[in-house]
Amino acid sequence: MTPRSPMAEPQLFPYLTPLIYPLFPVSDGELTVGLNLQKILDDRTLDPFDGVLMLDIGVYRNGQRMQSDTKPVRVKEGKADTAIDWTSYPLGTIGYVEMSLSAEQAVFRRIDLPVGYGLLSIPGYGTLTVIPDAKFARPIIIEQMQTVSSFCLARSGCRWHGASNAGNSIFLPNPYEKDIVASIHASPTKRIRHKVPAKHAAMVSLEPILEDGDWACVMVTGNNRIPAWDIRHAADNPARINSVDHLDVFRGSSTHRHVGVVDYAKHRTRRVLRRLGHVT
Repeated sequence: MTPRSPMAEPQLFPYLTPLIYPLFPVSDGELTVGLNLQKILDDRTLDPFDGVLMLDIGVYRNGQRMQSDTKPVRVKEGKADTAIDWTSYPLGTIGYVEMSLSAEQAVFRRIDLPVGYGLLSIPGYGTLTVIPDAKFARPIIIEQMQTVSSFCLARSGCRWHGASNAGNSIFLPNPYEKDIVASIHASPTKRIRHKVPAKHAAMVSLEPILEDGDWACVMVTGNNRIPAWDIRHAADNPARINSVDHLDVFRGSSTHRHVGVVDYAKHRTRRVLRRLGHVT
């Protein structure tokens, strides 16, 4: 009898992909982030471990790391001494927050993160939710690049309407080491090209490429991937933000698949039975 070969050990990693949160050019207010460290441990570690997680936080404005903070989080038998880390960052100058989580040894079975929301609070105006983006290792972006060899985000329902004071912009932070030239398209003939230097952020108004009052689908492409958010704000004051949302990734997965004769017959039978009301 041939001896059974041992199962390969799963690859583990000592770090997780950094998260990027936008900081808007709003004179007053703050971004509050609650990072659920216990959920990350439960979802991304293979076995409970004893050790220390290091949470490294950088605040970038005008190409410089203006603020740094490193927080050790002790873990015993898979339980963090701080289940959720809460940190607030003042708004003001445009920029972004980069949050990185690592361990002393390789303990994470995947490097992408299960994430929640941040809270954007503007005194006298309200509180909005903000979803972060991953700096790298985002599976659907990897699939897109492998399939079409191009970076593309899209956002349907963009609109600029001066009469109702409804404005719309795209927020683009560049957390990478090289400059990125992003193109924002509203049609084959209406496009904005905007260069975002390394470690900078830009908030690009869509007014030049949108017909006043009309709805349009906007597409963002670039010479490299770049995080992006759709920002709805007052047309006469971009600091009066009323919505922050992510853009959709152009997915590289196929919309069709080959099926054999048996699967095809089952599918056709199911459709007939559904029409007759025998199945739901």
